[in-house]
Amino acid sequence: MTSTSLGMRAPVEGLTVIGEAAHDVSPELIELSFEIHSVGLSAAIALQENASKAKHISQALANIGNAEADVKLGGVEVMPILQLPNPPLPMMPNPLLLQSALVTAGVNPPLMTALAENPNLIGYQAVSSVKVAVRNVNRTGEIVDTVTRVGAIPSGGVRFLLQDETAIERTLLDEAVRRARDKATVLASAVGKTPGSPISISEEVTAYQPQQVYGNGRHNPLLMQGGGSSLRPPCINGQLTFCARVSVVYPLQ
Repeated sequence: MTSTSLGMRAPVEGLTVIGEAAHDVSPELIELSFEIHSVGLSAAIALQENASKAKHISQALANIGNAEADVKLGGVEVMPILQLPNPPLPMMPNPLLLQSALVTAGVNPPLMTALAENPNLIGYQAVSSVKVAVRNVNRTGEIVDTVTRVGAIPSGGVRFLLQDETAIERTLLDEAVRRARDKATVLASAVGKTPGSPISISEEVTAYQPQQVYGNGRHNPLLMQGGGSSLRPPCINGQLTFCARVSVVYPLQ
């Protein structure tokens, strides 16, 4: 096919190859998720109480020392607290007896009507999220106790991370591209061709979490048995696995 007046170009004879690379590394951080709940007669009071708890959490973790944990605060959601009206019991006929009487009289029972009164607004609830990155896994229980003592609630989220993932991602992408080039060279040689400069390339990097086995025998590491610091840190069975995948299109020459 040749170029046309509409500007369409002739398709290039090419070869698409996939290059992959993977590397296992030991986790350096454990990230725990919490929620802060607060209530107030007004939205402003609920938000103020929520902000106060978040500030106390940051201060309590800073007092642990040695920069053992980093705190990242999420957004805040404010919701109304409603109470349904509660009419006097004598005014509420038994719905089953009423329906039975209407059926006996040959009258189709009406649909149950909604309460005439609107729910009463009795206050507001503010909920925010908190993520705590722990550098020393052996102090996980102490840090969980510190955060919950100030007023946060564990939400069960746990992730293992690296201090800086940029370097390993760059290394894996470079290796994946080299493997794609080697594969393209072999395939092109098999048909008497050579690969030219890449026409296009797409990439994807994925990090897979290690299997987590917890000392307290539970799946959720933030569920504590009884009071006190009963949480044991997780034992990491395996390592973080980073995988890079590139798709490269080469012209054949």
